[in-house]
Amino acid sequence: MAEKLPTRGFDEYYGRIRNEGLKWNRKRVLRVYRMMQLNLRRKRKRRLPARTKEWLQQPTGINHTWSMDFMSDSLIYGRRFRVLNIMDDYNREALAIEPDFSLPA
Repeated sequence: MAEKLPTRGFDEYYGRIRNEGLKWNRKRVLRVYRMMQLNLRRKRKRRLPARTKEWLQQPTGINHTWSMDFMSDSLIYGRRFRVLNIMDDYNREALAIEPDFSLPA
C-alpha cells in the first residue's frame, strides 16, 4: 500500500488499515510507519517580507493612468465569453471594450 501512495500521511494509512479490518492500534501502526521511514517533514509557512504601505496615486488629468480588467459571463445557451475593458482612471470613461469568445489572459 505504501509503495502505491508514497505521499500519504500517517492518518491516511491508519484509516485504510482499520477499514481493511485489521485491529491494529494506533501505536503499532505508528511504529511500523516510522520503521518504514514514511514520516514526512512538516512544511512551515514562509514569512513574507514586510511591505511598505503606499497611498494610491490620484490621476491628475485625462489619459494619465488607465486600468485594464477582464469580465466573464455566459450566454443563455451556455457559451462563455470574456470582455476586456480599458478604463481611464481620471474620468472613469471606457476607452475600449473588446468582447470575444476566446480572450486568453
